[in-house]
Amino acid sequence: LRDTAIASGLLTAEQISACEAEVARGLGPAEGVDPVTWDAAVAEALVRHERLTKFQAQQLLAGRRKLTLGQYTIVDELGHGGMGQVFRARHSLMGRTVAIKVLPRVKSNSDTEAAFQREIRMLARLDHDNLVRALDAGHDGKVYYLVTELVPGLDLRRQVLKHGRLDEQAAASVVAQAARGLAYAHGQG
Repeated sequence: LRDTAIASGLLTAEQISACEAEVARGLGPAEGVDPVTWDAAVAEALVRHERLTKFQAQQLLAGRRKLTLGQYTIVDELGHGGMGQVFRARHSLMGRTVAIKVLPRVKSNSDTEAAFQREIRMLARLDHDNLVRALDAGHDGKVYYLVTELVPGLDLRRQVLKHGRLDEQAAASVVAQAARGLAYAHGQG
């Protein structure tokens, strides 16, 4: 964990050492503890002290070092679909929390890259209250990404699963909002 966390750029050796010292007080020195148990305990301490998010700790424990895209640090996974994954991220200088849609390398080829770039250009032209706004886009190595505003709350599917069916008035409101956004997008080509 130590080497992976330092290589990721998310933590300094000093930050990790402080949590390792705390873990050593409870478990004893690292040499006497199973490495998997030790790393899990250190990761848990780093999360508890808000040095890492749970998602970042899981990724580092799995050996993943790359948790940045350009100026953005990935802090959590929001979802995934047919073409990509969506993450919660924070801009390193501005501190703004955003959503980042990523075209994973495993799905990246000339056709999917062209389609993703069309999506980026299309969304960049749109500005409407009922549509998520594009803020930035780019590529980091071979990974293409689209940065959008982060809309708080649940998506409609999760809302219904959590709270049950919408009443007629709420359902009509959702449909009307979606229709306004689609009509605007259609009007923009």
